[in-house]
Amino acid sequence: MSSALSNDEISQGLKEALDVGVKKAIDMLGTENGFLNDQSVKIPLPDSMQ
Repeated sequence: MSSALSNDEISQGLKEALDVGVKKAIDMLGTENGFLNDQSVKIPLPDSMQ
């Protein structure tokens, strides 16, 4: 019995992990001021544009 994963299984697992991560990010940051209140993802305007 082999416990090695096939390339298709690895690919499907990675796609599922990315899908879960994207959905969680949308849930977390897709709220009102979600990006503005999270300093780890907020991208401030350059000083020259403020």
